[in-house]
Amino acid sequence: MSSSAFRAAAPRGPRIMRVRRRRYQPHVSRLARNMSRHAAAAVMTFAALQLWALNMALHLGAQGWMPFVALGLLMVVVLPWAHAIDRRWMQWGLTALPSRSLNQRYGRDLFLLWSMALTTPFAWLAAPWIASLI
Repeated sequence: MSSSAFRAAAPRGPRIMRVRRRRYQPHVSRLARNMSRHAAAAVMTFAALQLWALNMALHLGAQGWMPFVALGLLMVVVLPWAHAIDRRWMQWGLTALPSRSLNQRYGRDLFLLWSMALTTPFAWLAAPWIASLI
């Protein structure tokens, strides 16, 4: 039996229309709680990486002022920045409606938060070394 004959012999019933389901949009308060957890974890990760990198730099002969700059960087820059992200998402959790753009914003903020937490400790410790090479 040829393939064209098989297609002709196939039963044709009524076509069932597919119902288009909406993608799952988590509630904004859930996103806000998750962002709060991520902000706290990112600050803790930043502090741990900074302590480890600073300890290694001091053992390699870095200047004695670096621990004070590290503490200042944590207290003046990182904590207020993470708190601002957390506060913004808590505000959105109270007022915003679930939407695809909010989910995209959540992903961007999450990427920015973690990329800064993982790269900043090494970047600022490398800055004096790079400056000494110039």
